[in-house]
Amino acid sequence: LIIGASLSADFSAPSPGRILAEQNGHAPTVVACYLAGCGQGSQLIKRLDEKQVASSSAVVALDFAYWDSYNPDCSVGVGAVRELVTLAAKHRVPLVLGNAPNRNAGAWYRFWAGARSATQQCRAAINSEIAKICTGQCRIFDLDGRNEQLRGREDELLTDGLHPGPVLSRMFARDIDAMVQ
Repeated sequence: LIIGASLSADFSAPSPGRILAEQNGHAPTVVACYLAGCGQGSQLIKRLDEKQVASSSAVVALDFAYWDSYNPDCSVGVGAVRELVTLAAKHRVPLVLGNAPNRNAGAWYRFWAGARSATQQCRAAINSEIAKICTGQCRIFDLDGRNEQLRGREDELLTDGLHPGPVLSRMFARDIDAMVQ
């Protein structure tokens, strides 16, 4: 199961979750959206059917919390993260959950994503909650920490300064595979 915003929706390259699923002979179930505010985890969780989680071999949610980091009410994003972690734990399904990276989305992306703020004022609160509750079969995919890995290679690895291109998407897929083994 792949759940998230543009990265999960194959916006600029096949998502790392899709690459991994297809390498393992699975057709992924995708619950993703990146327009009109529907890519926020707090919106995506409403579209998620518990049966989708229960029948999954893993849940990949790399950008699930990103757009909620732009919401002025941090409880919204924190609540969505809690709900996703709880669902995965309830069904004993491995969850790879990305934190909200310090990557400023341009005004155009913020407009189309329905961001409620120009800054990621809830990034710290969401990332703190992820660090606190992502235990057991939940693994944190440190998107924020990977900013250092990208430094000087943004043009090569990011299609537009925000979204991974094919090379970075494959790198992320390899990292996720190692995390769920």
